[in-house]
Formats: sequence, C-alpha cells, structure tokens
Amino acid sequence: MEPISILSLACNIVQLVSFAGDLLSKGFEIQQATNGSIVRNNELESVTRELREFIYKLRTSPRETNPHNPVSQHTERSLQALCQNCIDVATELVEALEKLKLRGNRNIWNSMRQALGCVWAEPKINTLSQKLELYRRQIDTVLLFSLRYAPMRIIHSDLS
Repeated sequence: MEPISILSLACNIVQLVSFAGDLLSKGFEIQQATNGSIVRNNELESVTRELREFIYKLRTSPRETNPHNPVSQHTERSLQALCQNCIDVATELVEALEKLKLRGNRNIWNSMRQALGCVWAEPKINTLSQKLELYRRQIDTVLLFSLRYAPMRIIHSDLS
C-alpha cells in the first residue's frame, strides 16, 4: 500500500472509533437519564422554554409609544417582529429536542437508536440555537435603543 492510502485508512479508522465512542457515550447517558434525554439537550430545552416564555410576555405587554415619533413606532414594530421570530425559532427548537427524548422501553438498543438520532440532529439543533441567540441579541439591542428615548418621555410627561 502507498503511504497516502495507509494514512487515509488510519484517519478513517480514528473517525469511526470517535463516532462509535460518542454514540456509546450518548446511548448510555440516555439509558440512565430519568427523562430519556442527554443533559445538554435538557439544559438547552429548559433555557429555550424560559426564553420563549419571557419573549412572549415581552411581546404581549403593553408599552406606550409616541404616535408622533416615527423612531418609536419603528422600534416597536421591529421589536414585535423580532419577538415573533424568536418565539417561532424557540418553538421549533423545543419540538426538535422533544423528538430526541427516548420514549417507552429503555433498553440498550432503543438508547443507541436514540443516540444515533441525537448525533444526526446535532447540526440542526446547533443551527437553531445559534439562530435563537442572534434573535435574542437583536432584541436586546432594540430594547437598549428604546431605553435611550425612555428618559425623554419621562421628562416630557413630568413637565406636562
């Protein structure tokens, strides 16, 4: 065999062993878990649910906007759109994480099958998490921007 072929074969073997180790680790973690899910997914689901609830409250809470201030109106529209997009992504992420929970019999084969599903779904979960984080940051920015005008509204209302 050529040295390049030997190196390629060795890399493939290392990759296979790494994948199998990851799969076994997740499978045993799923089998031992009380709710049939790995710790990382449990934590991500909990944080996502809390964020979704908070954003929903933010979206539905009444806020005063100045009808004569186009910046205030634009900020409110942007915030509403961002909140809705954030809620949609959070819901999609929670649904994807729910599908990765082991239901029913917790034998080794079902755990390994569920672990394989976790490995295959990992890119989608990571993409949704990153998207959710981007929306959260943008909502933070819009809220900070709107706070810039809040003292002016307070001063004007106190003077009236």
